[in-house]
Amino acid sequence: MRARKIQGGPGLDAYTVTRCRRRPPALPRLYFLIRLLYVLHGLAMAVGCALIGEGENMWQRFTKSVRANILVGLILITPLAVTLWIVQFLFRYLTNYLVPREWLQTEHSIFYRMLALLLVFSALYLIGLLARNFIGRHLYRLGDGILTRIPIVKTLYLALRQVSESVVNSRRTLFKQVVAVQFPRAGLYSIGFMTAELNRGVAEQLPIGQDSSAGVLCVFVPTAPNPTTGFFLMVPRGDVIFLDIGLQDAMKMIFSAGAVLPGKTDEPGKTLLDRLDEWLRDD
Repeated sequence: MRARKIQGGPGLDAYTVTRCRRRPPALPRLYFLIRLLYVLHGLAMAVGCALIGEGENMWQRFTKSVRANILVGLILITPLAVTLWIVQFLFRYLTNYLVPREWLQTEHSIFYRMLALLLVFSALYLIGLLARNFIGRHLYRLGDGILTRIPIVKTLYLALRQVSESVVNSRRTLFKQVVAVQFPRAGLYSIGFMTAELNRGVAEQLPIGQDSSAGVLCVFVPTAPNPTTGFFLMVPRGDVIFLDIGLQDAMKMIFSAGAVLPGKTDEPGKTLLDRLDEWLRDD
């Protein structure tokens, strides 16, 4: 029931009009809502029961596709990311000592780094060019004679010069001959690189040199998968097995910890993405 007051006109008094409105009870509306929810629930259950088998297959395919795409993206981006990280590390490490620290804190630091690296390469080129003519050779002999006469400096200088001379003299065999030696114990073989052959005077001072008339070889056995460290071994030539594989194949074996073996011929025209697709299809 609702009352409304109406103002009268001239000479008329205001009066009140009362109007009654019938409201529907709340129970039928609640009943209708419950029935609607019941129908929708039954429809959902029917559709779910009908598609439950297909739904499981769709979910399995979806999760498998997600895992495969993540794996492909990770494998494809890893070589590029590692290469860029190594190049950036070497570039920043080398140029940190060539550019003043104040210049590195400016917005043009990358330009100063590249300029410093270019100057270093230019200086090395000029030094090599000068040292290969008559005047440069004379200046080198003069500087070499001065450094070998300084008491403390000559020890370090002569050691480093001897290392450089050894590398130059053995450039044809240094890290080019791949061998296998029994290491770390008899019966287990490790990949190594022959670096040099001990001279007779040094080899005869070792028990293995006295027993071996064929000589003693210096072998470097790198660690996997990080070949920047390793072990230096002096092994009789008779205990060294010379392998008919290249340096690149041997390094692949070390980097991959044996996952990549020599002798596998890659199919021409196939990329890493093509091989990943084949691998995922086989899986």
